[in-house]
Amino acid sequence: MLEVLSISMINEKSNSIMNRNYRLPQRVLLTGRVALRFQRDVLPWLLFFMGFVAMTPILHAIGWRGVYSVAFVLAITLGFMYIERLELHPWFIYLTLSIVCLSSISAVYWQDPRYIASSVFLIVATFLIQFADTASVERTISIASKFMLLVLILSCFGFLLSLFGVPPLTSFPNPDGRPNFVFYTTFSNSYIGGLVIRPAGIYDEPGALSLYVCAIACLRQLLNRDNRLTWILLVLGFVTFSLAHLIYVVAHLFSERLDRTNRRRLILGTLLIVVVLLSTNLSAIFDQALFMRLQLSETGTVEGDNRSWRMINAYELSRDEPHVALFGADPVCRFDYDECKRIFPPMGENPLSPLVFNGFLLSWPYYLSLLFFLSSPVFGKKYLASFGFGLLLLQRPGIEGITKSVLASIVVFAVVSEIFRSSSHRIILRYLLKNVFVERKE
Repeated sequence: MLEVLSISMINEKSNSIMNRNYRLPQRVLLTGRVALRFQRDVLPWLLFFMGFVAMTPILHAIGWRGVYSVAFVLAITLGFMYIERLELHPWFIYLTLSIVCLSSISAVYWQDPRYIASSVFLIVATFLIQFADTASVERTISIASKFMLLVLILSCFGFLLSLFGVPPLTSFPNPDGRPNFVFYTTFSNSYIGGLVIRPAGIYDEPGALSLYVCAIACLRQLLNRDNRLTWILLVLGFVTFSLAHLIYVVAHLFSERLDRTNRRRLILGTLLIVVVLLSTNLSAIFDQALFMRLQLSETGTVEGDNRSWRMINAYELSRDEPHVALFGADPVCRFDYDECKRIFPPMGENPLSPLVFNGFLLSWPYYLSLLFFLSSPVFGKKYLASFGFGLLLLQRPGIEGITKSVLASIVVFAVVSEIFRSSSHRIILRYLLKNVFVERKE
């Protein structure tokens, strides 16, 4: 009798669960199916466009501004939100409110309403990433990896053309006014000794191409992608002759798990590169363009260091003017960089630049992200890749730009996803949340 009663109770409970599932609104079931298509088929392309294409000077040359890219992406995303009834995540709402409220304080201080919308690119980047899952980010990486491989191959071909004395096809102005030369399959605005170019791919300068290559390598490492393609991208990226690229590659190398197979690949690959460099004139070019910049000058500084004195200027200004740390030096430093350079000493391209240009009320997402990336190796050796990405952000500061905001958001997503995927990391985080933050709150 008890067995029959227990069986009937189990059946009633299962039927009630089935009935509750059956009574789910039809729109929720449809949302699940359609949202899956958005995440896998649409969102990866939007992230790829905003993260790796939107900053190309080609768009600027034809009159396409960054705000047009934002409007284009928002129109598509909002359309899917309406069709699929997608909802905003609470963390995105809180983050956006924090950014807008703090930037409003700067707007009131300077009596300039432009400050309120000054972080629009970062807000749009987090708006997109809130709909992402691991599958959509994986596909974004796949698209970006194939695209960057093609860009690097074409950049190497353009470099060889310049090496053989082929002149540029034409030129056009970069957004900053400097000329960008078209070497048939790559752009470049930098020469080595006035003879050969430092390729920039489809971007405005070689350092930008290196940044995107390293960002892809970082994401591939964090999400455990095939490291053979990763290292092909990193090696080809040396065609930019970027010192920051070399620094990231060292950090990435230490993030690798060097088992017997990987050690063999590393040794053979290094020997092949050395043989190619020594058997051609490329060794002299690399020595002049890259390795000589690591030598010490007569003053004891690194030859390639062109940022320390700018950081000193930024520090002295923030020390002498107390309002600078909180609100920035002047609105022209946020909205008219050329005028800022005329009024103030050079302070750009160093870790203190966002602070003196924008103030902490606007630049706190950058410093928070930087702290997160530089401290991420505490979770494991693999996160030295995100540490290396943080080093790149020290050299190219700020995440408020249209592409760097997307890149930083994707890397944060990848790091957090991998941390929570590890059971040991989840235990540590839950312990901290329960025994540190909760008790402190009480």
